[in-house]
Amino acid sequence: MASGVAKARNPIPTAQALLTAGWPHRPAFVRALGGVELAAAGTMLVEPRYGAAAVGALYGGFFAFLASVLLRDVDMASCGCTGATDTPPTWLHASFNLAVTACAAGGALLGARSTAGLVHVLGPSAVIFAVAVAIAAWLAYLIVQLGPRLFAPAYPSKEA
Repeated sequence: MASGVAKARNPIPTAQALLTAGWPHRPAFVRALGGVELAAAGTMLVEPRYGAAAVGALYGGFFAFLASVLLRDVDMASCGCTGATDTPPTWLHASFNLAVTACAAGGALLGARSTAGLVHVLGPSAVIFAVAVAIAAWLAYLIVQLGPRLFAPAYPSKEA
């Protein structure tokens, strides 16, 4: 959801990444994409099976974008995913997107529970689960945002 908000608020980093890669890149397109991400996240709360299908489709597209950029060795300062200008595309990020695609597909195919259903099943533990999900989302963001800097030797610059 955070990446959808980032794209809707400031489409320029993503539009620049799409332009560099030769993909459709108008700011209005990027804002619409951010809106679709937010709608998918909202759908996850009320109709998880459909929301999971939408999230899977989105992240499958994000994976395809990153894989095409990485396989073609496109020189790009940022993939634009987080709305930042300093998040270069990496295989770590692409792998994360592929993992989210697989998890979302599983949720869509196996029938993810609704939020109310989860709260009913988990009872008071739902609070702990919600905190764990928030922490996992934050860690995922850190992997995507900081991964290239933390694992710099694994991702040498083009000049090296």
